[in-house]
Amino acid sequence: MRYYSRLAVTIYPLIILLLSEIYFFKPNAFYLVLGLALLLTVFLAWSLRAPGKPWSWLLTIFIPAIFLASSSIYASLQMNKIIVQLIFLLITVFLFVYFRNLYYYYHHSKLYEAEEFVVVKSFGGLMTIFFAAASMFGLQSLLNLTTWPMFLIFVALGLVMVFANLEDEPVEASVRGRFSLVIAYILAETALVFLLLPLQYNVSALCLAIVYYFLINITRLYLRQALTLKKIRYYLLVSAAGIMLLLLTARWFN
Repeated sequence: MRYYSRLAVTIYPLIILLLSEIYFFKPNAFYLVLGLALLLTVFLAWSLRAPGKPWSWLLTIFIPAIFLASSSIYASLQMNKIIVQLIFLLITVFLFVYFRNLYYYYHHSKLYEAEEFVVVKSFGGLMTIFFAAASMFGLQSLLNLTTWPMFLIFVALGLVMVFANLEDEPVEASVRGRFSLVIAYILAETALVFLLLPLQYNVSALCLAIVYYFLINITRLYLRQALTLKKIRYYLLVSAAGIMLLLLTARWFN
């Protein structure tokens, strides 16, 4: 069983890459390909489950599935073929690393490193916020679509992503839920501000991702009872510097 699970973890990202290339050459097949890719993601997470482990296999689906959907939509908005291929490569590598760690967690605990998996999930959460926000801002500016449906979807995805990323913290689910709601609310308010600003959609999305980076790291430190004034200043300075740099160089993205 372990052999087949490990084989599935290796083959799955390659299948996703193949499906991505199909809709690259056949854009009309985008929804069909994305649907198949999400079904494969659910099936792989289900097949890796093991008894006696505290993580529900349902919870392990959220990060790779939302990452896959948001990055695929973002890729569909790009005109540069090289950028699209780089996004496909990022999707492939992330999914492989994510499910390899999940396989170790369920079936090979000696190779499992909790901190490494936290880093992988944090990266997935950060990139998902960027891809989802850029897709929302991009669809509004490029296709002039109605904002509110996309905004509500973004808020819902952000809430789920935050909750899934806080799963490793040593607190009850109800506490994680309250903090997730607070972070999702702040992200929603910030997204509304950027929706009103005349910025290129990638700039707005990067700024929103930096806000998420600040909030999720401060929350993690607080839940671990390791939050200090020095660490708050550090993350605040890094985040503010990143946003200022983006705003000052925004014209380069046009």
